Amino acid sequence: ITMVCGYSSTQCSRARNEEELMKQKQGSKQGEAIASLGTSSIFAESIEQAFAAQKDQFNQMQNQQGGQAEPIAPGIEASAYAQALVATVTQAVVSEVAKENGVTIADDAVRANLDKSMKEQLDRIKAQFISDKKLKTGASEAEFDAILQKEMGVSLAKVNERVEQILADPMQKSKAISEMLQKNLLDHFKSTINPTEDEV
Repeated sequence: ITMVCGYSSTQCSRARNEEELMKQKQGSKQGEAIASLGTSSIFAESIEQAFAAQKDQFNQMQNQQGGQAEPIAPGIEASAYAQALVATVTQAVVSEVAKENGVTIADDAVRANLDKSMKEQLDRIKAQFISDKKLKTGASEAEFDAILQKEMGVSLAKVNERVEQILADPMQKSKAISEMLQKNLLDHFKSTINPTEDEV
């Protein structure tokens, strides 16, 4: 799960890998902008982090299939980098369109949305554990924490730190804001664009 483990995948790597990634992200800075779109800047570090997430996803897919880690083929690597570049530019585009239409996201709304998403993801994980008979209905938080560590390599304590880590990392926070802006922009256009039957 992306938010729970900090990767762009539905599966978690083990806790030590997560901690290593968090240390790298916490130590990183945006650096110099390599391009701009309106008033929004595009940073090389943002693209590199998105690219790293793509590679993490590929490696996790290999692990899930029981295979040994192998170098990523050049064609796949190029495709992953292209996706990372598109995702980074898309964030800048969304930011500009939002500014032009007066759509903003307050910091407390970002935190509230992350908290809500985290809870929903944990609820889904718990429900899946119960469905798989790995956790009993009505299990305690300690029991859920134990199975979470066993199956996904991450503790509830680490999960609860994820929101703060996302908010503290400028790039992760920008991504979270961009996702919210996309939804709010759609709502904005739905409420302001009302074509007549003839126009349709």
